[in-house]
Amino acid sequence: MPDAPKNTVPRQSQKALPWWQKILLAVFGAYLAEKLFGILIPSLPHVSTPST
Repeated sequence: MPDAPKNTVPRQSQKALPWWQKILLAVFGAYLAEKLFGILIPSLPHVSTPST
């Protein structure tokens, strides 16, 4: 039984992102999600207790 063909391109080891890149990606991702869901789901009016 022949061996499976080996990958000729060496796989690049993924480096861990620096802490500042993680924060930047989290903030940017949250911003994009807020923009997308703000467009897809219209903002609901805030429920306030009636003043007496």
